[in-house]
Amino acid sequence: MSHHESFLSRLKDSLFFSWSGLKRHGMVGSVAPSSPWLTREICRRIDYPNALLVVEFGPGSGVFTREILKRLRPDARLVAFELNDEFVHRLQGRITDPRFTCVHAGAETAHEFLQSEGLGDADALISGLPLAYFPEEARTAVLQGAVRLLKPGATMSQFRYFANFGEEFSLYFPEFDMKKVPLNLPAAYVYHGKKA
Repeated sequence: MSHHESFLSRLKDSLFFSWSGLKRHGMVGSVAPSSPWLTREICRRIDYPNALLVVEFGPGSGVFTREILKRLRPDARLVAFELNDEFVHRLQGRITDPRFTCVHAGAETAHEFLQSEGLGDADALISGLPLAYFPEEARTAVLQGAVRLLKPGATMSQFRYFANFGEEFSLYFPEFDMKKVPLNLPAAYVYHGKKA
């Protein structure tokens, strides 16, 4: 793909993401795709040489998805859970990597799906869900489900647009750290938690 074609592809993704975000306010937490800096930060804790199963909550337009697939080992799997119809259709049509599965379902179904498919527990979890907009009960279900589907020692990486998530995140991941990513629109905070 040429530089010009790559630019046009990114522009189309940005316009589609903005349109979807405005159309489904509350289901999409931003009106612009994540920047390369946020993408690198949220994906950096994955142990790529050893990870056999990575789970993604809320892949959206697939920015994190593509970065993970670039680095994931050939025999590994990436399973994403997405509720937005337009994003599901776009991801299933544009990402043909056999290691990738996009499940048209909510994050709370992830553990049950992985077990029913015989995939076992995950080595890493990346989440782009707009948890700030979720009711407390829904946030609790997502975070409890995240802990349940991870192997001991595995990590969850979640980004937010506010630095006020540490106290709640620590209830599920007592061992965690947070990093600000200013080069994003808007600036983001990435929380990396490790399952005991």
